[in-house]
Amino acid sequence: MSGRAIAGKHIILIFALCAAVDFVWGYSKEHSLLGGAAFVVFGLPFTALLYFFLVHLPKKKD
Repeated sequence: MSGRAIAGKHIILIFALCAAVDFVWGYSKEHSLLGGAAFVVFGLPFTALLYFFLVHLPKKKD
């Protein structure tokens, strides 16, 4: 594993913060709890992809 490994608690924190942002964004757009929840459900896979690309992709070796 690379030297940029993140502890499990930090991963949960990242996902929780992204879920909260997704909920607020969805609630403000749709003006309903269901809309906010839908944004969370559809936003978490994109959060996982973002996490993968930022943390787990190998660094460029010089």
